[in-house]
Amino acid sequence: MLIYEKKRVVRTFNAAVGQNPVGHKQQQGDKRTPEGRYFVIYKNSQSSAYKSLKISYPNRADRIAAQKRGQDPGGDICIHGFLNGHDFGPDHYLANWTWGCVAVTNAEMDEIFAKTRLRTPVIIYP
Repeated sequence: MLIYEKKRVVRTFNAAVGQNPVGHKQQQGDKRTPEGRYFVIYKNSQSSAYKSLKISYPNRADRIAAQKRGQDPGGDICIHGFLNGHDFGPDHYLANWTWGCVAVTNAEMDEIFAKTRLRTPVIIYP
């Protein structure tokens, strides 16, 4: 995961993504991470996964595409730390273990959380 400031990379993190990592999230429960342009809509310091930043998935295009397929696009996609009560260690990113979110260590999440404001752009590419 790359953090930009004024179009310059200022920090990189190793991140885990959804357990089914190939392809854009299509529906609730597919364990894929959405791909595309989103933004931070909520900061949660009391999350079930340490701290979290909820992103704006599903966006309008995601909802329309899911509706055409007769599916629920899902939601509650976040950038977060480890699940409370679990410590996956510094190599956590070697296995994609989330249900569609982007996960970093708790220490990394502290850093990201402190610097992120609502409406911060989030771009997720494969």
